Amino acid sequence: MMNEINVLQRLGDEQLREAAQNQHPPETCPTCGLPGHSRSSNPACPFRALSKKQFMSSRLPASEDYTRVRSFDSIVRPAYRNVLITNIKAKSDYLRRTLTRLQLFLLDYATHHSDQVPPFLFTQNGLYLMTQLTRGHLNAFLERSDERVPGTVLTHWHEFNQDLLNVATYDTPGHTAELSMACKLQATANRNHITENFEGRIKKFVKFRFAVDGEEPPSRILGIIKDYVYQTFAMIARNMEPLPAEIPERHRSLTVLVLNELWAMKPPQLPTITQETMRADPGRHLPILRAILDVYDHYRATIGDENDIEVPSFTLLPLPSSKPRFVDITPENITQLTGSRQSPNDQVTRLPPFLRKLHIFWQVFAFEKLGYPCFESLRRAWIRGHFFSGVMRTDGVQLHVVFSRLPHGPDPPVIHTPDLANQDVAGFTLCGIDPGRRAVMTTSFGRGHEPHAVRRMSMKEYCTTSKESHIQRDMNRRKIQPLPSVPEQVHAYETMADIEANTPMTKTADPVAIRQTVQHKLICSESTFAFYNTDHAISNFELVKGKQRAIATAANFITTGSRKYTRRCRDKRKTRKNRKQRKRQAQRRRHARLLQIKDEYSNTKSRMDNLGRLREQHDELMDQMMRITLDHPLGVHPETRPEEDQHRFARQMNHALDQYGTAHDLATAAINSEIEALEQHLLTLQQKYLDPPQQPTRIRASKLPHHGSQETVDGLPLISFGDAMVGRDAQHFRGHAVGRTNNVRQHLIERQHRALCMVAHTNEFWTSQNCSTCGDQLSPVRTQDQSSIFALKFCTTCQTVWDRDVSAAANMFWILDETISNGARPLALTRPPEHHQPRPTLPAITLWHSCKCLGRIISEHLSYFFIL
Repeated sequence: MMNEINVLQRLGDEQLREAAQNQHPPETCPTCGLPGHSRSSNPACPFRALSKKQFMSSRLPASEDYTRVRSFDSIVRPAYRNVLITNIKAKSDYLRRTLTRLQLFLLDYATHHSDQVPPFLFTQNGLYLMTQLTRGHLNAFLERSDERVPGTVLTHWHEFNQDLLNVATYDTPGHTAELSMACKLQATANRNHITENFEGRIKKFVKFRFAVDGEEPPSRILGIIKDYVYQTFAMIARNMEPLPAEIPERHRSLTVLVLNELWAMKPPQLPTITQETMRADPGRHLPILRAILDVYDHYRATIGDENDIEVPSFTLLPLPSSKPRFVDITPENITQLTGSRQSPNDQVTRLPPFLRKLHIFWQVFAFEKLGYPCFESLRRAWIRGHFFSGVMRTDGVQLHVVFSRLPHGPDPPVIHTPDLANQDVAGFTLCGIDPGRRAVMTTSFGRGHEPHAVRRMSMKEYCTTSKESHIQRDMNRRKIQPLPSVPEQVHAYETMADIEANTPMTKTADPVAIRQTVQHKLICSESTFAFYNTDHAISNFELVKGKQRAIATAANFITTGSRKYTRRCRDKRKTRKNRKQRKRQAQRRRHARLLQIKDEYSNTKSRMDNLGRLREQHDELMDQMMRITLDHPLGVHPETRPEEDQHRFARQMNHALDQYGTAHDLATAAINSEIEALEQHLLTLQQKYLDPPQQPTRIRASKLPHHGSQETVDGLPLISFGDAMVGRDAQHFRGHAVGRTNNVRQHLIERQHRALCMVAHTNEFWTSQNCSTCGDQLSPVRTQDQSSIFALKFCTTCQTVWDRDVSAAANMFWILDETISNGARPLALTRPPEHHQPRPTLPAITLWHSCKCLGRIISEHLSYFFIL
C-alpha cells in the first residue's frame, strides 16, 4: 500500500512540474471547477443553463409565432407604466428618424445604381452598417466595411450628403440594441418588397403592353397569356415554348413581342427566377424592375393624360413610414426600459437565465389578462403547446405580444360546391352569398318570389361599423389645420395637405425626381413627425379594432340573422370608457327604485287603514239603525197598539232591515275584497324590495311576411360563396373600395375550422345575368337618356326588375340546392362547351318601360333602391 501511495505522489509531483513549465495551462470553469471549458454556457459543463433558443427548440420544436394585440395601458402594470412609456416614445422617435434617412438613402442609391445592389444590403448587418453613414459615423463605416460593400456606396454617400448637408444625418446615443432589431425587420421588409411583388409586376407590365397596343383580350385569355409569359421569362434558358392553344391567333404576335421585350430587360447569367433565388439575391432583379419603370415613365412623358390607360407604378424599395415606429421589448433590454430587477426569491434565482428574464416580464406586464393567473402557469405553458417567446412590440398605444406554438399542420382543403353533390346536409341552413364592391356581401336564403330572407351589408355600413369613415374625416380635418410649430422647420408649408400636395412623384425610376422626393421628405420630416404623433397612433389602433369588429358583424348578420348596424340600434352609452359612470347611474336608479317601492308601500298601508276604518263606520251605522228601529214607539209596547198598526210596523221593519242589511253586506264585502288585494300587493312590494331588478327582455318586432323579411330556420349555415373575387379582391372597380370581401371570407373559413359553419366556393358563371325565378337571361336597364344603371337587370319573362347582387345571391342558393339534391348545377347556370356560340346580349330596357314593376320590386326584391 505504501508503495502505491509513493508512486501516486511521484506522478503528482511530475504533473505539477509539467504544469508549472506549461505557458498555456488548461482553462477551468468557475462554476463546476472542471478543466476543458471556461464558462457554464459551454455544452461540456454539467451546470450549463439553456439559452432561449435551446429552451424553445427543446420544448416546442419547429414552432411558429403568432401575435396577440392588446392595449398598452391595459397590459402594463401601473408601477412601470410611466417609465416604460417615456422610454418607448424616445426610442420610437429615434428609430423613425434614423430609419427614414436610411430608407431614403437606399432608395436614392438603388435608383442610381440598380445593378450594384449586393445581397449584403438586404441583411440585418448590411443595414446596420449603412446606418453608420446616416448617423454620421463615417470612420466606423470605413472600419467595418469589406468587399461585400461596393465602392459606389461611399461615393454616392458623399454626393448625397453634399446635396442634403443639414438633414442627411441624425443620431442620439443609447439606442443601439433597438436599432439593430429594427434593421432586422427592415431588411425583411425590403426583401419581401421585391420577392413577393415581382411576379405581379411582370404580369401588370404584360397587361399594360396589351392595353397600349389596343389588343387587350378578355380576362380569361389575358390570364393565360400572363401566366405563359412569366413562366417562360422566369426560365434561365431563353427558349420560346409553344404558345397555349387557348391564345387566339390575333394575340400571338404581341405575346411574343412582349416576351422579347422582357428578355431584353433581363440581366445576363441570371438564374431561373424562383422565390428561393430572389430571396438569396434580391438586388439582381432590380434592373428588370428599373427597366419596367423606365417604360412607364416614357409612356407618361409621351402620352401624358390624353389616354385613359391606367399606368401601373411602384417603387424599387419601400418608402419609409412617418408613423411612430414599434420598439421591441426583449429579455436583453427590458431591464433598461423598465428599471425592474430580478426578484430575490430563491426559486426564481435557481431558474435558467431566460426564465429569470421571463419573471421580469411577469413583474412588468399583467399576464393575468392574457389567461395566465400565475407565473408558474406562464413558465409551464409549453406543456399545452404554446409559450411566450419573450418578445413584445409596442408604439406606446398598442402592444403586440408574440407567442410560439406547435405547428397545427396543413390547412384543410377548400370546399367547392361540386364536392357536396348528393350529400346529406341535414341540420344545415342553405344560403347563397354574392361578394361585391357596392355591397360587401349580399345573402339570400331562397330564390324566386317565395318569401325568404335577403340580407346585405353595404360598403357604407361596413365603413361606419369599422369607424373608417369617422377616422378618415378626422384625418382630413387635421390635414387642413395649421401644423404645430417645430424648431427645426425649414419649409414654408402651413398644413399637412400642402406638404402632401407638393411631394414629387415617388413611383418612378428618374434619378432627378427621386432626389427631389428625398430632399422634400427630409426637409419636411420634422413637421411630418409632429403631425403623425400619438393621437394618430390611437386612431390607427381604433381602426384596427374597428375592422375586426366590422368583419365579425358582417359574418354575424349574414349567417345568424342578427340585426344590422343602424343609428337606432347603436347605444353610445354602453362603452368601456364609462363603466364607472354607468355603475353609479345604476346605483342611483336602484336607490330611486327602492324609494319608490317604500312610498308605494306606505301609500298602500294607509289605504288599508282607511278601508278598515270605513268598514268600522259601516258596522256602527248598522248598529245605530237597529237601535233606532227598536226604539220606535210601536216597538216599545206593541201589545198596547192596534193589531193593524202592529202588522204595518212589522212589514216596515222587515223591509228596512232587508234594505239596510243588503247594502251593509255589499259594502262590507267590497271593502274586504279590496283589503285582501292590498294585502297581496304589500307582499309583492316586499318581494320587489328584496329581489334585484330584472332586465327587461327586448322583444323583437315581428316582420311582415313578404320577400326579404322572414327569419332563417335554425341550423348551421351552409354557405355558397361566390369565388369570382377570390384572389382579385385588391383590384379596383368603378371607384369602389377594395380589400373587404376577402377579410369576411377568411373570417368565415376560420369559423368553419371551429365547426360553426361550412363554406362552399361556387363558380359565379351567369349568376348575375340570369333570373333566379325562371332562369332566363336578364336584360340591362337604362334611363330615358340612355345612361346605363349597372345595379339593375330586367327579366322580360317574369316582368321583374332585379338588383343584380340579389339575383346573383339567389342563383348561388339555387346552385347549392340543385347540386346537393341532383348532383349538378341548374342547366340555365351551366357553362356551355367551348365550341358553343356565345349567346347575344339582350337589348336594354328603358326605365319607364318597366316602371309598372317597381312598386312590387321595392317591397319584394330590393333591400334598397337607388336611381341616380
